[in-house]
Amino acid sequence: MRRWIVLVSAALVAFTLTAADHTGNLLYQQLRSGSTSLPAPYMADGLSAEQQRSVIEKLPGRNQEVDEMLRLSPVAPLAVKFNDLSTKNPSEPIRSIDLAFVTPGSLEKLARTDVLDRLLNSGRNDASIKPLTNAPQAVKDAHEAQAHVSLPIMDRVLLEGTIHTMWTKNAQSLVLAGRLDPHFTNDAQYPNRWQTLQRDAEGKVKPTGVPKPYEAAAFYFKFTPLAGVPDALFVEWHLVFAEPAGWFDGANLLRSKLPIVLQTKIRAFRRDMMR
Repeated sequence: MRRWIVLVSAALVAFTLTAADHTGNLLYQQLRSGSTSLPAPYMADGLSAEQQRSVIEKLPGRNQEVDEMLRLSPVAPLAVKFNDLSTKNPSEPIRSIDLAFVTPGSLEKLARTDVLDRLLNSGRNDASIKPLTNAPQAVKDAHEAQAHVSLPIMDRVLLEGTIHTMWTKNAQSLVLAGRLDPHFTNDAQYPNRWQTLQRDAEGKVKPTGVPKPYEAAAFYFKFTPLAGVPDALFVEWHLVFAEPAGWFDGANLLRSKLPIVLQTKIRAFRRDMMR
């Protein structure tokens, strides 16, 4: 884990671009076009405080007053929106999640920490992140990284996959983009797969059944400092992923339960940033 932190921190400090649109982040640009088509960020670079407030006023999924969203408090509200996307495979519906919130912090603080690990493990240390530096498909550039992630979802599914990440930082924002690397779909050591979880007689959650391949997930985070508000960041996360019917036996569990999980993790992440 420490090697992953060093890798991410070094890359964030070393790879700083001046382009406001993050054109140097090739992965981010790919995810914004083609078949994946993640949406444009809510918050563009270079906006005034008034313009940024207008963006927050129009956030999809916002259920609280803007002033509440802007509070630099661990318990400030968030805005989250779920979507069902069109797909040719009804057994693997495609979902998207668009999340936004405000947190104490700065781009400089982000550059000194492991952003992905903090976001995944805030509140619960149940995600495993193993950096890959010697794998056949390992990336070599300082602004890219590759890691195998093991992530339990709602204590019902264990999702494993090797993700390729790329980030860029300029004076106005930081973008971290990532997706499952298809080279590892059937990899013997670092596969992209999912497996159901069950509780044993002692109450421990353990994998069960035969693992199944998984390869449809992509995301990006964008962190934008709030104009006129010291040490405050607007954070947005855009994710698209496949949700196989076997995950929750067809139940719409993520839409009903995930907002509470996200709220818990974001509160813990805010507390981490405040430290």
